[in-house]
Amino acid sequence: MSEEAEDTLDAVIAEVLELEHHNELVRAFDRAKTALNQFPGSLWLKHRSVLCLLKLGSIRSAQTLLRELSLVGRLEEELAILPAQIAKQEAIEAPAELTQDLSRIAAEIYESVFRGPTGTFASGIEAASMRLMAGDTDRAQDLARAVLALLERQGSAVDAYAAAATRCEALLLIGETVGARRALREAAALTDDDLSARVTTRKQIRLVCRHLGVETAFLALLETPRVLHYATAPDAPFAREDLAAAEGEETARAMAAALVDERIRYGYGTLACYRDIVCAEALIAAGIELHLVLPQGAEVAAVESRRVLDRPWRARHQACCAGAASIRSAASDGSILDTALVAFAGEFANGLARLHAGLLDSDVRTVSLTGGEVAAVTAAAVGSYGAVASVTSPGGPVKDCPHDSPAAPWIARRRDAPVDQRRPRAMLFGDAAGFSRLPDRQVLTFFTTVMNAIDEELAAYAEALVHRNTWGDGFSLVFATIEAAATCALALQERLELLDFEAHGLPSGIGFRMGGHYGLVYAVTDPITKRPNYIGAEMSRTARIEPITPEGEVYVTDVFAAHLVRVAPQAFRCDYVGHIPAAKDWGEMPMYLLRRAADLSRVRSYETVGF
Repeated sequence: MSEEAEDTLDAVIAEVLELEHHNELVRAFDRAKTALNQFPGSLWLKHRSVLCLLKLGSIRSAQTLLRELSLVGRLEEELAILPAQIAKQEAIEAPAELTQDLSRIAAEIYESVFRGPTGTFASGIEAASMRLMAGDTDRAQDLARAVLALLERQGSAVDAYAAAATRCEALLLIGETVGARRALREAAALTDDDLSARVTTRKQIRLVCRHLGVETAFLALLETPRVLHYATAPDAPFAREDLAAAEGEETARAMAAALVDERIRYGYGTLACYRDIVCAEALIAAGIELHLVLPQGAEVAAVESRRVLDRPWRARHQACCAGAASIRSAASDGSILDTALVAFAGEFANGLARLHAGLLDSDVRTVSLTGGEVAAVTAAAVGSYGAVASVTSPGGPVKDCPHDSPAAPWIARRRDAPVDQRRPRAMLFGDAAGFSRLPDRQVLTFFTTVMNAIDEELAAYAEALVHRNTWGDGFSLVFATIEAAATCALALQERLELLDFEAHGLPSGIGFRMGGHYGLVYAVTDPITKRPNYIGAEMSRTARIEPITPEGEVYVTDVFAAHLVRVAPQAFRCDYVGHIPAAKDWGEMPMYLLRRAADLSRVRSYETVGF
């Protein structure tokens, strides 16, 4: 490798480490994975790509990538324990009857590495915790004592934070809770800004405490940041400019009171009305990282703001966009701004806030502002490994803006604003890989077996399934609720996997791909078929996902994932798989693998990754 290439690789490694340092795991994975195109032989980039997926909870994606990158069988500790880290994550999510077996597999790998020439206290403490989960308490305590002895011998030669966090865990395992608390306090003093280290330690300590039956209140010693979601209620009188200043002052005071919580570091919201702008300004002024979801894309929103906002508000709107850490659009096509899209953007922002809090092992503060007053504040507490449970303040729960709510101010001022016709719907597209190569004698068999099986499965969703269509081997489904769409997608894949294709005279290699999306679409009567249909840019977007989905899987967009975590956080998992080029030049999309929260039935066998 040339000196110039080495410098470039060093710069990439530094960039990935910096992103991990701030727990920006999605961006860290994308950067490491992309850099592998330039440096395909870099073991560091390969390891980091898999590790980021594991930290994101993307078990199956990490397992697939581990095999694709040929990392199985490496002797270096960080690489040797990757299969164990996968087994550990599966054990954490497994049904109770599988936990001990999976934990034992992970423990054996960790311990073999720990006892080997490259073993360190890191593999040793992991072996100890997995022995605990496997039900072997005595072995777990023996390993914990061995780790403590190793740390004592090594002294200042090891990383101070890692040593303190490891001591905390080891002391918990041998029952010395007072010493564990002291070690955790020491660890907290050693890492003020390494967010990834804090999150990892909190999850690990909570895991051990759960299996020991120990209270986890002392984890408050090692805090992680909170995420704030602001939600305002646009109303018609607020469109009058003479009220904007007074309302803005009240809103600013309310937001300042809400931001007294010093743990808030990230904020999510939209810019759909004047109050939103004031809220966003308050977050930026407080040094909180702002993530915006605009009803329209940033470029369209900039043009729209110049057209309908007076100069002072226009400048403030633009300053909020310039000061945001990220900007997402709530719609593929932002040419139509209606009340449904305004509400949808707010809900998308709420879901993204919940996803972010899950990665931080933290919680969401949702502040609802109406007329400058805090109408309600809720905390969505995020438990271990991203499970969300709602905790509501005495003020009552925050309700999503109804889709027939009064328009945002600049909608109200537009004479050409369309009638609000669009509604949020969950969409699935699927097809069978290899269908086009079937001879005529097998096409009919395909329809009488495969498509009939799909139809039988769909019967269970008659109430939520508002539209279905098919062509050849392909089908599109539209659901009234996102939870029904997620449940149906996984049920269809499971039903199709059980089909014995060869017994019906079909090739065994046929596999279905499915893509899911959530967005605003039109319900129309098709002028050709005279039947109800759904159309719109979001339908087109969904059709671009299915061709890039691996056979037997369901890929969904970030919009789908964010809305699903709002309504069914404990039933499903959406594992990040990266920015993937969509079909037909639709650009790259952040994709997530959809699965049930505790679903090991379709995880690939351990033999495929060298267990």
